Amino acid sequence: MPAVELAAIRALADQGNLAAAQEAARAAMRHHPLSVELWYLLAFLALADGKANDAVASLRRLIYIDPGLAAAHMLLGAVLKDKGEAPAARRAFETAFALCAGRPEQEKVPLLDGETCGHLAQIARRQLEQIPPSGGAAS
Repeated sequence: MPAVELAAIRALADQGNLAAAQEAARAAMRHHPLSVELWYLLAFLALADGKANDAVASLRRLIYIDPGLAAAHMLLGAVLKDKGEAPAARRAFETAFALCAGRPEQEKVPLLDGETCGHLAQIARRQLEQIPPSGGAAS
């Protein structure tokens, strides 16, 4: 996926034109159906538009394309947690933690603009502390 196309889609979203950004992203998807950057951006656009289910669908498709993307698992966990789907959120955070904990702490996490594996592992661990293994509410 050309960076210029992604930047143009992001610019539309930054200007508050979510409908145009989503339309441009869907059009780009026809030419780049395996672009992890584009699926990640589609998830964010869906969230910005209040469409959590669409975001979950985009993230699950992204994880299918590249199951090793910790950023996708973290965002999926956050969306599922907000939707009240604690067991699924926990699985997503566990996967994100495992992916990051198995990497050098200072290694950059793909899709997260400079975020390190060590820091993302800490965030995932904190999220896991809030969701008991049974999926019930933390006390």
